[in-house]
Amino acid sequence: MRTRCPHCNDLCTTRKTEQISSLYREVTFVCNNSECGHVFVACVSPVFRQ
Repeated sequence: MRTRCPHCNDLCTTRKTEQISSLYREVTFVCNNSECGHVFVACVSPVFRQ
């Protein structure tokens, strides 16, 4: 999974992922920009559409 840093908009790397339940996962990202280095957690959950 790839995402951008909410602070500097640079690409981030997945540092850790943890399956909390069958429908919920927490993913820890770290910014690739050495001057920023922001670390944040994103929540991933499926969206069911008809």
